[in-house]
Amino acid sequence: MTSTKVSITFHEIKPTEAALLLNSLENPNTTAPVEVDSKTAESVQEWPQANENGVLVDSLGLPWAHKINTDSKVCVKKSGEWKLKRNLPSELVDQVRDELRVGMAAHGHEPIETPPIETPAPIETPPIDTPAPIVAADFASLSLCVSGLLSSGALQIEQVNGAANSVGLVQFDHLAARPDLVQAVVAKLNEL
Repeated sequence: MTSTKVSITFHEIKPTEAALLLNSLENPNTTAPVEVDSKTAESVQEWPQANENGVLVDSLGLPWAHKINTDSKVCVKKSGEWKLKRNLPSELVDQVRDELRVGMAAHGHEPIETPPIETPAPIETPPIDTPAPIVAADFASLSLCVSGLLSSGALQIEQVNGAANSVGLVQFDHLAARPDLVQAVVAKLNEL
């Protein structure tokens, strides 16, 4: 007689039924009922399982937690505990598990699932074509503002020189010699 190794996976079967089935496979000539001890039944038990309140828990009696458990919501076969995300500090795992134990005890084992953290909505920035008004007390601060607006594309050099022309200067650089005209050029640039 030759023997053959067979690997079988059972899904949605009670531990006692699985033990009976395994026994009948090992001893095909046996028809007598088999006593199943709790150790045998526990060894074939699959996790997660619903507790008495219908909450899916792992072998520790804890619900799945997004902070530490993988999104697949599966348990490790050997331990029956929820599969952990990679590279988590053990302190975080312990902290979250402690919080879950406290929460389960405080709520009488009512379902507790921690929702994923929602990311805040992005902050809207004003479009580039509507720059903030230029505020400058002197030519140096106006030059800084203008160079930033030129770099961003909010202003063109022709517009800057046009503002200087409107107060009688040939080009913007000549404003350095006429500090009395700085506010008039600022006002003209803000009109654009």
